Amino acid sequence: MIQQATTEDYYKILECHPEANPKTIEFLFRYFVKLAESCEDSTSKLRRVSVLTQAYEVLRDPHQRAAYDKQRQMEAEEAHALLESQAESTKAAERAAAEVEIPTPEHDRQNRLKTLQLLLLRRRKDARRPGFAPSSIAQKTGLTEDEIDFQVWYLVQKGWVQREESGVVSITAAGVDQCAVTPND
Repeated sequence: MIQQATTEDYYKILECHPEANPKTIEFLFRYFVKLAESCEDSTSKLRRVSVLTQAYEVLRDPHQRAAYDKQRQMEAEEAHALLESQAESTKAAERAAAEVEIPTPEHDRQNRLKTLQLLLLRRRKDARRPGFAPSSIAQKTGLTEDEIDFQVWYLVQKGWVQREESGVVSITAAGVDQCAVTPND
């Protein structure tokens, strides 16, 4: 059956679209196995071929692929629900802070945590493109771009995120550690 579907994206491993046909999947599997076999480190070669084989075995079997796609969809919906929930709690905090007209330290802390968690989810989901542009963070968190600019400034100063030359913001190892020790209210 499907193993480690929560951590492995078989479509990314085989670098194919989720709607790829079986012939394309087989072609890509064989291609990447040949590339892996050219690796001189036998441990890396075995590990890579094992990962490729696992992905291929699931995606080539229609029943396993359907189950994998269903699980993948559920995970995407759970991540979306988590972000929606966080966005709703932030909006409630924003409404409360707007009544006072001064952002509270707790409001800022929640926004920082929400931003860090979003970037952590992104890094886990796509390690090759682990960040977002500040405007995307604002859109996904429900914060204004000004609020995101402040949060990114603070998080960069703490060393919990980094800003690439392109402007993309991604979480650092220290930021991942911070997510682990910060309670999620």
